[in-house]
Amino acid sequence: MIFTLEDRLSDSPFVERIWCAQSERTGDLLSIAMSHWEMVVSRYQDKTYMTVRGPETKATSLPVTIVGTEFFGIWFKVGTVMPHLPTSTLVDEDVDLPDASSKSFWLNGSAWQFPSYENADTFVDRLVRQDLLARNPVVEAALQGQLKDLSIRTARRHFINTVGVIDYWKAANQTVDQGVGFRGGQIYYQEQGKLNYYVADSSLSAVAVLEKNARKDSTLSKKIYEDFLSLYTRYGGAVGGNTIGTRPNYEKLGVEFKTMELGGRLREYMVYVPQKARAAAEIGENVPLVFYLHGANMTMYSMFDFSRWWEIADEEGFILVFPTGLNTQNRTGWSTNATSIDMTYIQLLLDEMKANYNIDATRIYLGGQSAGNAMSQAIGRNLALSKNFTALGSTSFPTTSLDYSGEVLPFFMLFGEFDFWPYQLSTPAVGNWMTYWINLNDAVGTATTPASEETVGRYVIYKWNNVDGINVVRYGVTKGRGHSIIPDEMRMLWNWYELWQKDAEGNNVYVGP
Repeated sequence: MIFTLEDRLSDSPFVERIWCAQSERTGDLLSIAMSHWEMVVSRYQDKTYMTVRGPETKATSLPVTIVGTEFFGIWFKVGTVMPHLPTSTLVDEDVDLPDASSKSFWLNGSAWQFPSYENADTFVDRLVRQDLLARNPVVEAALQGQLKDLSIRTARRHFINTVGVIDYWKAANQTVDQGVGFRGGQIYYQEQGKLNYYVADSSLSAVAVLEKNARKDSTLSKKIYEDFLSLYTRYGGAVGGNTIGTRPNYEKLGVEFKTMELGGRLREYMVYVPQKARAAAEIGENVPLVFYLHGANMTMYSMFDFSRWWEIADEEGFILVFPTGLNTQNRTGWSTNATSIDMTYIQLLLDEMKANYNIDATRIYLGGQSAGNAMSQAIGRNLALSKNFTALGSTSFPTTSLDYSGEVLPFFMLFGEFDFWPYQLSTPAVGNWMTYWINLNDAVGTATTPASEETVGRYVIYKWNNVDGINVVRYGVTKGRGHSIIPDEMRMLWNWYELWQKDAEGNNVYVGP
């Protein structure tokens, strides 16, 4: 053992730990990477030194050449700063403060007596009273997950200036303190139970640190992408609607990729049959089917990945189909005209799924995001197609009509607080849109007079009931989300879908509790 070491906690909110040590033999000491900075007093014979050591982004070897040197240090909490000595300038650096005498050192223009292990708390209190030590309130709020009115850019700047780049990303991803080996470096995984809504429940965010010089390894960028970055995906948009998750392994899941030719164009779609649905087929049982349509400029792949519908299908046992819209003018989208080729495409997909899979025709559901939602609503207004579906549930795109003909088709829409359109029921876009579905489903009330309003977590849910008191129309606002989706919303949509089933006459009826 090179050192004998002793440490203790402190009552100060500025201090993580206080430690002291003495060298017993020469050798090399491995100093581990850490997010904290510290003040270290070292003594040998009649010489005493004060050193400020910054956060370390990598482990370093420190030679110990003198036996009997005494050390004592104050290890400060993340977010503790010396305003005149920014932590960002200390990353991977040591600063020796000049001696004022054999018993004191210079700090910010004044002579300070060297502290000891025993009086360290008193020394810290003096620093605080002299405004030489403070807590960064932004970093404090970030560590406690309580940022409200500050932009992410502002929080990032405060954090990096205080603790350095690696610790900013560790805090942003709410990782555990200790990393594990990863591709020659270290990886710090998100702590379980943190970042709800921001990281999919089945995934863990992570921070990987590799100590390597990119100039000496021309393949490093490719390795970083293939071994780490490419494992994750997210929709984009406002931070509150930007859930990160691990990419699905299509081959392992058994996702089927299919095509059909229509109108001289090749159309693509994905089908996912979870194990529970396969098991049901083996005993002759049929299962529900969910169609989910992507937004403009997206594809079936991105919609599958971002929505994480496959995880709900695994739990509930229904089959999924994700079509890709027609590529026109170098963009994918949907034609919502009642006689468009896309309407034919959806009908052919329905026929294909019913013919080749164990589909329960009384439980076929439809939804989509953005332009996919617009297409879902257009299908709902298309009397030739709408009769195939039992309920609609979608996200982020208001459309309307004055033609209220057609059968009852229960409808649930989730909208972002920061979506492209104002979310309030009194606005024309949302108000006219809800008016259509209220009338189609014979619900009581107007767009601005729902039967109920309830806040559940991030969601504000409005409900309209029919004369029998059955909830046939819902509208939800997802707080903090822009024009995107979060996987948690897909679970809410499924919970809506499974309330509905067709009866023997083909009517959509409530079968919930």
